[in-house]
Amino acid sequence: MSQVQIKRPGEADRVTVEALDENGHRFVTGGELGFTEGSVLYKARCCFDCGIVRRADGQNKACRGRVSVEVRAA
Repeated sequence: MSQVQIKRPGEADRVTVEALDENGHRFVTGGELGFTEGSVLYKARCCFDCGIVRRADGQNKACRGRVSVEVRAA
């Protein structure tokens, strides 16, 4: 486990959350990334860097690096 600082939409300060480290990925929950409870990704673990959703068996390919992940406006 490692720690990741996240700036959530609409909030001024960054928050520190625990991340699960696997195959170069740093997985945090979608809720920590800013997805709402109505989203399918709210409880899913997503990579903080590349945005990939974690497989249940943990057999994701290696992380490909930083990309931009944003919540779409309704």
